[in-house]
Amino acid sequence: MIELKYTRPLLVAILAIVPMSILFGVTSNAGWVIVSFSVYAILGTLIGFVLAPLFLWVYKRFIGRNHVFAIQEEDAPEKFQSTFMGFFPALMATNFTLSLIFNPAIMNFPMFQDYYLEWSGIMFLFFNLGAFLQIPAFALFSAAWIIYDSGIVTTNKGNVGSVSASIELQGVGNLYLSFLKGYAGISVVLILYQFTFDFLAMYGSEVHFSAVIFLFILPFLLTLWVLPAIILFDATYSRRRSFILNYAKKIGIKNEFEASIVMLDDNPPMD
Repeated sequence: MIELKYTRPLLVAILAIVPMSILFGVTSNAGWVIVSFSVYAILGTLIGFVLAPLFLWVYKRFIGRNHVFAIQEEDAPEKFQSTFMGFFPALMATNFTLSLIFNPAIMNFPMFQDYYLEWSGIMFLFFNLGAFLQIPAFALFSAAWIIYDSGIVTTNKGNVGSVSASIELQGVGNLYLSFLKGYAGISVVLILYQFTFDFLAMYGSEVHFSAVIFLFILPFLLTLWVLPAIILFDATYSRRRSFILNYAKKIGIKNEFEASIVMLDDNPPMD
């Protein structure tokens, strides 16, 4: 049975996906592509469960070699406050798509060549690639989110045992999230500019102005189209936290000091 807290976000997702799918389904073959954004985002989220232990191992083995760890107690959030959590994965998937669409390897691939005959074909190819590339984007972000939700925090060994009244800690997941958000947020601006320039140079006056505008608002639409994946992620909070903490124990991450702690950055980076 669906928890009451997911009723509103599910309704938002339905209102965002269904009308657009019907509209695109009537005018073209793209209706199901919109639905596939959610499907591929969910698949990427599941792959993130496989990547999360790897992310944690890399941190323990290389980044946190001179760190000590603690595990903060965390409770599952009572309310769903992650409606826009998919924004940065959507930006990253958009960035991947824009980077590939005018790549010579894609343009010369036989099954894609017909799409480049007119600008509307490019838009349809953009949708198809964009839907598929939700997989790597959500895999990377969900792995970082899983580690963030684990409550695993770290500090330099020299800080432990000092006379300081508090120890500044960094959440292990914060490092990955900061990097992923920075890449998604900055690079998409640059690549969108380059793509728009190439797009207009190739098709010129044939391009309808609404297509260019649509490219700029697409990440905001995607945030709602991938909402089912965010709901699924939120609903698995206890299981994924237990999963990653069990793995953490296997690689030697445990409470190594008292965690009556001041976090260096306790602003949730997920919303």
